[in-house]
Amino acid sequence: MAITGTEAEIDFIITTGDNMYPKGVASALDPAWRSSYEDIYLGHSLHVNWYPVLGNHDYAGNPQAEIDYSQISRRRNMPTRYYSKTYKLSDGSRECRFLFGRT
Repeated sequence: MAITGTEAEIDFIITTGDNMYPKGVASALDPAWRSSYEDIYLGHSLHVNWYPVLGNHDYAGNPQAEIDYSQISRRRNMPTRYYSKTYKLSDGSRECRFLFGRT
């Protein structure tokens, strides 16, 4: 993933749920954050903003803890369960709005 991030010169990463297997996390201080996120995505290109969505595995744990982890991790940006992010192309020619959430 880090190689692709470097080659594609990524600006951000969107996850589409099931961030923490098998049953989410218990808290924002759960050791799984280190073993399943911080120690896995180490490449320099992956140190960009991450915009996650909760999946069914995340809801099996404490979904609020995944939101709260945004206060601990500089990379993780999940203000609420449902949110939006507008991204402007670097040349200013266009904008794209991403909607995040799970029904």
